[in-house]
Amino acid sequence: MEKIPIPQAHAQAPIPFTTWQELEKSMSQMYGQPLHYATHRILEDWENLRVLDSISPPKNAEAVIWGIEEMHRSCISHLELAKLWLSDPTYHAFVDPIIKCDNVESDHA
Repeated sequence: MEKIPIPQAHAQAPIPFTTWQELEKSMSQMYGQPLHYATHRILEDWENLRVLDSISPPKNAEAVIWGIEEMHRSCISHLELAKLWLSDPTYHAFVDPIIKCDNVESDHA
């Protein structure tokens, strides 16, 4: 995912949204690329905590997400991604059994 560039030109007008997940969906459609799985998980957590207005003013939310996305695309290791996938039953099948047993500690392994 590191090879997919972060868009340099952001939306001129703020993207209309009322939740973090609506913003994520709108950004994916507008820029034609999905967000990193780790970014998606953070937005899910923020959605559950209802911290949209307390983390960032809505007009800055897109910039906050692109900053997080840039970090995830360039820095997350395959083992960290495996840990995240093991905590989500939808992705268990994508984690190699060797990684599950030897390198990743999880209650779901």
